[in-house]
Amino acid sequence: MFKIIKCNQINNKLINKKIEINGWVKKIRNHGKVTFINIRDRYDEAQILVSDEKLLKITSQIKMEYCIKIQGKLNLRPLELINREMKTGELEIIAENIDIISKCNELPFMIEDNNNASDNSKLEYRYLDLRREEQKQKIILRSKVIHIIRNHLTKQDFLELETPTFVKSTPEGARDFLVPSRIHKGHFYALPQSPQIYKQLAMIAGLDKYFQIARCYRDEDSRGDRQPEFTQLDLEMSFIKKKIYLN
Repeated sequence: MFKIIKCNQINNKLINKKIEINGWVKKIRNHGKVTFINIRDRYDEAQILVSDEKLLKITSQIKMEYCIKIQGKLNLRPLELINREMKTGELEIIAENIDIISKCNELPFMIEDNNNASDNSKLEYRYLDLRREEQKQKIILRSKVIHIIRNHLTKQDFLELETPTFVKSTPEGARDFLVPSRIHKGHFYALPQSPQIYKQLAMIAGLDKYFQIARCYRDEDSRGDRQPEFTQLDLEMSFIKKKIYLN
Protein backbone atom coordinates (compact mmCIF):
# COMPACT_ATOMS: atom_id res chain seq x y z
CA MET A 1 0.00 0.00 0.00
CA PHE A 2 1.45 3.35 -1.06
CA LYS A 3 0.91 6.43 1.10
CA ILE A 4 -0.09 9.46 -1.00
CA ILE A 5 1.92 12.52 0.08
CA LYS A 6 2.96 15.95 -1.17
CA CYS A 7 6.58 16.81 -1.93
CA ASN A 8 6.97 18.92 1.21
CA GLN A 9 5.89 15.94 3.36
CA ILE A 10 8.94 13.91 2.37
CA ASN A 11 11.15 13.43 5.45
CA ASN A 12 13.46 10.94 7.16
CA LYS A 13 10.56 9.28 8.99
CA LEU A 14 9.36 7.89 5.66
CA ILE A 15 12.67 6.25 4.70
CA ASN A 16 12.06 2.71 3.39
CA LYS A 17 8.30 3.41 3.29
CA LYS A 18 6.24 3.07 0.11
CA ILE A 19 4.91 6.45 -1.01
CA GLU A 20 3.06 8.00 -3.95
CA ILE A 21 3.76 11.43 -5.44
CA ASN A 22 1.73 13.23 -8.12
CA GLY A 23 3.07 16.25 -9.96
CA TRP A 24 4.74 17.76 -13.00
CA VAL A 25 8.14 16.94 -14.47
CA LYS A 26 10.56 19.79 -13.82
CA LYS A 27 13.71 18.03 -15.04
CA ILE A 28 14.55 14.67 -16.56
CA ARG A 29 18.10 13.34 -16.95
CA ASN A 30 18.81 10.13 -18.83
CA HIS A 31 22.08 8.41 -17.86
CA GLY A 32 21.58 5.22 -19.82
CA LYS A 33 20.73 2.53 -17.28
CA VAL A 34 19.47 5.13 -14.81
CA THR A 35 17.11 8.08 -15.26
CA PHE A 36 16.55 10.87 -12.75
CA ILE A 37 13.28 12.82 -12.69
CA ASN A 38 12.62 15.95 -10.65
CA ILE A 39 8.90 16.11 -9.95
CA ARG A 40 7.24 19.32 -8.77
CA ASP A 41 3.93 20.02 -7.09
CA ARG A 42 2.53 23.16 -5.47
CA TYR A 43 4.52 22.57 -2.28
CA ASP A 44 8.05 21.55 -3.30
CA GLU A 45 9.96 19.15 -5.54
CA ALA A 46 11.52 15.71 -5.18
CA GLN A 47 13.94 13.51 -7.08
CA ILE A 48 12.93 10.15 -8.54
CA LEU A 49 15.47 7.45 -9.43
CA VAL A 50 14.40 5.03 -12.17
CA SER A 51 16.52 1.93 -12.86
CA ASP A 52 13.94 -0.78 -13.63
CA GLU A 53 14.14 -1.78 -17.29
CA LYS A 54 10.37 -1.67 -17.86
CA LEU A 55 10.08 1.73 -16.19
CA LEU A 56 12.97 3.10 -18.26
CA LYS A 57 10.88 2.45 -21.38
CA ILE A 58 8.16 4.63 -19.88
CA THR A 59 10.59 7.40 -18.89
CA SER A 60 11.88 7.48 -22.47
CA GLN A 61 8.44 8.84 -23.44
CA ILE A 62 8.29 11.44 -20.66
CA LYS A 63 9.08 15.09 -21.37
CA MET A 64 9.20 18.23 -19.25
CA GLU A 65 5.87 19.31 -17.71
CA TYR A 66 4.24 15.93 -18.21
CA CYS A 67 1.89 15.24 -15.30
CA ILE A 68 2.86 11.90 -13.76
CA LYS A 69 2.21 9.63 -10.80
CA ILE A 70 5.18 7.99 -9.10
CA GLN A 71 5.00 5.11 -6.63
CA GLY A 72 8.10 3.85 -4.92
CA LYS A 73 10.24 3.52 -1.81
CA LEU A 74 11.91 6.51 -0.17
CA ASN A 75 15.68 6.18 0.25
CA LEU A 76 18.57 8.25 1.53
CA ARG A 77 20.79 9.55 -1.25
CA PRO A 78 24.48 8.66 -1.22
CA LEU A 79 26.42 11.37 0.62
CA GLU A 80 28.19 12.57 -2.52
CA LEU A 81 24.85 12.98 -4.36
CA ILE A 82 23.04 15.10 -1.77
CA ASN A 83 21.62 18.28 -3.29
CA ARG A 84 21.88 21.09 -0.72
CA GLU A 85 19.80 23.41 -2.91
CA MET A 86 16.69 21.23 -2.47
CA LYS A 87 14.78 20.93 0.80
CA THR A 88 14.35 17.24 0.00
CA GLY A 89 17.89 16.97 -1.36
CA GLU A 90 18.98 14.22 1.05
CA LEU A 91 16.26 11.85 -0.11
CA GLU A 92 15.04 10.27 -3.33
CA ILE A 93 12.24 7.95 -4.39
CA ILE A 94 13.19 4.63 -6.01
CA ALA A 95 10.45 4.24 -8.61
CA GLU A 96 8.38 1.04 -8.64
CA ASN A 97 5.47 2.29 -10.76
CA ILE A 98 5.12 5.24 -13.13
CA ASP A 99 1.88 6.43 -14.72
CA ILE A 100 1.62 9.27 -17.23
CA ILE A 101 -1.50 11.20 -16.20
CA SER A 102 -1.35 13.77 -19.00
CA LYS A 103 1.12 14.74 -21.70
CA CYS A 104 2.43 18.16 -22.63
CA ASN A 105 3.02 19.57 -26.09
CA GLU A 106 6.16 21.51 -26.91
CA LEU A 107 6.48 24.28 -24.34
CA PRO A 108 5.93 27.86 -25.60
CA PHE A 109 8.41 29.04 -22.94
CA MET A 110 10.50 27.59 -20.13
CA ILE A 111 8.86 27.28 -16.71
CA GLU A 112 11.36 29.46 -14.89
CA ASP A 113 11.27 32.95 -13.39
CA ASN A 114 13.77 34.60 -15.73
CA ASN A 115 12.39 33.53 -19.08
CA ASN A 116 12.08 35.79 -22.11
CA ALA A 117 8.44 35.03 -22.88
CA SER A 118 6.24 37.93 -23.94
CA ASP A 119 3.32 39.05 -21.79
CA ASN A 120 0.90 37.93 -24.50
CA SER A 121 2.40 34.45 -24.48
CA LYS A 122 2.24 34.26 -20.68
CA LEU A 123 -1.42 35.26 -20.73
CA GLU A 124 -2.29 32.81 -23.51
CA TYR A 125 -0.65 29.98 -21.56
CA ARG A 126 -1.59 31.27 -18.13
CA TYR A 127 -1.78 27.78 -16.63
CA LEU A 128 1.90 27.31 -17.49
CA ASP A 129 2.94 30.76 -16.30
CA LEU A 130 1.34 30.09 -12.90
CA ARG A 131 3.67 27.11 -12.43
CA ARG A 132 6.60 29.51 -12.17
CA GLU A 133 7.76 29.96 -8.57
CA GLU A 134 7.48 33.75 -8.68
CA GLN A 135 3.87 33.65 -9.87
CA LYS A 136 2.93 30.83 -7.52
CA GLN A 137 4.23 32.76 -4.51
CA LYS A 138 2.12 35.78 -5.50
CA ILE A 139 -1.01 33.60 -5.56
CA ILE A 140 -0.11 32.11 -2.17
CA LEU A 141 0.58 35.56 -0.68
CA ARG A 142 -2.76 36.90 -1.93
CA SER A 143 -4.57 33.94 -0.37
CA LYS A 144 -2.79 34.46 2.96
CA VAL A 145 -3.57 38.20 3.02
CA ILE A 146 -7.28 37.57 2.40
CA HIS A 147 -7.27 34.89 5.11
CA ILE A 148 -5.70 37.34 7.60
CA ILE A 149 -8.23 40.04 6.68
CA ARG A 150 -11.16 37.67 7.17
CA ASN A 151 -9.88 36.39 10.50
CA HIS A 152 -9.13 39.86 11.86
CA LEU A 153 -12.43 41.45 10.86
CA THR A 154 -14.46 38.45 12.04
CA LYS A 155 -12.82 38.75 15.47
CA GLN A 156 -13.93 42.41 15.46
CA ASP A 157 -17.57 41.28 14.97
CA PHE A 158 -17.75 42.22 11.28
CA LEU A 159 -20.16 40.22 9.12
CA GLU A 160 -19.00 39.08 5.70
CA LEU A 161 -21.89 39.63 3.28
CA GLU A 162 -22.22 38.94 -0.43
CA THR A 163 -23.96 41.62 -2.47
CA PRO A 164 -25.49 41.22 -5.97
CA THR A 165 -23.34 41.54 -9.07
CA PHE A 166 -26.27 42.24 -11.42
CA VAL A 167 -27.44 45.68 -10.29
CA LYS A 168 -29.23 48.79 -11.50
CA SER A 169 -26.99 51.33 -13.18
CA THR A 170 -26.21 54.25 -10.87
CA PRO A 171 -24.37 57.54 -11.54
CA GLU A 172 -20.85 57.07 -10.22
CA GLY A 173 -17.40 58.23 -11.25
CA ALA A 174 -16.91 55.76 -14.10
CA ARG A 175 -18.88 54.06 -16.87
CA ASP A 176 -20.75 50.84 -16.07
CA PHE A 177 -20.30 47.52 -17.78
CA LEU A 178 -23.79 46.67 -19.06
CA VAL A 179 -25.32 43.19 -19.45
CA PRO A 180 -28.48 42.86 -21.59
CA SER A 181 -31.46 41.13 -19.97
CA ARG A 182 -32.87 38.14 -21.87
CA ILE A 183 -36.22 38.31 -20.06
CA HIS A 184 -36.74 42.08 -20.09
CA LYS A 185 -36.03 43.10 -23.68
CA GLY A 186 -34.31 46.46 -24.05
CA HIS A 187 -33.24 46.56 -20.40
CA PHE A 188 -29.76 46.09 -19.00
CA TYR A 189 -28.08 45.07 -15.78
CA ALA A 190 -24.94 46.89 -14.66
CA LEU A 191 -21.94 45.23 -13.06
CA PRO A 192 -21.14 46.98 -9.75
CA GLN A 193 -18.43 49.62 -9.54
CA SER A 194 -18.64 49.08 -5.77
CA PRO A 195 -21.19 47.57 -3.33
CA GLN A 196 -22.00 51.09 -2.07
CA ILE A 197 -25.82 50.97 -2.06
CA TYR A 198 -26.05 47.45 -0.65
CA LYS A 199 -23.68 48.06 2.25
CA GLN A 200 -25.69 51.17 3.17
CA LEU A 201 -28.85 49.06 3.13
CA ALA A 202 -27.08 46.64 5.49
CA MET A 203 -26.41 49.54 7.88
CA ILE A 204 -30.07 50.59 7.75
CA ALA A 205 -31.02 46.97 8.48
CA GLY A 206 -28.99 47.12 11.70
CA LEU A 207 -26.03 45.03 10.51
CA ASP A 208 -23.61 47.55 11.94
CA LYS A 209 -20.31 46.02 10.80
CA TYR A 210 -19.95 44.69 7.28
CA PHE A 211 -17.09 43.65 5.02
CA GLN A 212 -16.66 41.95 1.69
CA ILE A 213 -13.79 40.92 -0.58
CA ALA A 214 -15.64 42.44 -3.52
CA ARG A 215 -15.20 42.14 -7.26
CA CYS A 216 -15.77 45.51 -8.94
CA TYR A 217 -16.01 46.60 -12.57
CA ARG A 218 -15.42 49.93 -14.29
CA ASP A 219 -15.60 50.41 -18.04
CA GLU A 220 -12.44 52.47 -18.34
CA ASP A 221 -9.16 52.26 -20.18
CA SER A 222 -6.48 50.39 -18.25
CA ARG A 223 -3.96 52.47 -16.33
CA GLY A 224 -1.27 51.68 -13.83
CA ASP A 225 -3.65 52.35 -10.94
CA ARG A 226 -6.97 51.43 -12.57
CA GLN A 227 -8.16 48.19 -14.16
CA PRO A 228 -11.57 47.34 -15.69
CA GLU A 229 -11.97 44.46 -13.21
CA PHE A 230 -10.44 44.41 -9.74
CA THR A 231 -10.85 43.18 -6.16
CA GLN A 232 -11.21 45.50 -3.20
CA LEU A 233 -11.71 45.20 0.54
CA ASP A 234 -15.06 46.88 1.10
CA LEU A 235 -16.35 47.62 4.60
CA GLU A 236 -18.81 49.81 6.47
CA MET A 237 -19.59 50.57 10.12
CA SER A 238 -22.44 52.30 11.95
CA PHE A 239 -22.43 54.40 15.14
CA ILE A 240 -18.68 54.88 14.98
CA LYS A 241 -16.42 57.65 16.25
CA LYS A 242 -13.08 58.65 14.81
CA LYS A 243 -11.18 57.64 17.96
CA ILE A 244 -12.68 54.13 17.95
CA TYR A 245 -12.04 53.81 14.22
CA LEU A 246 -8.36 54.75 14.52
CA ASN A 247 -7.85 52.33 17.40
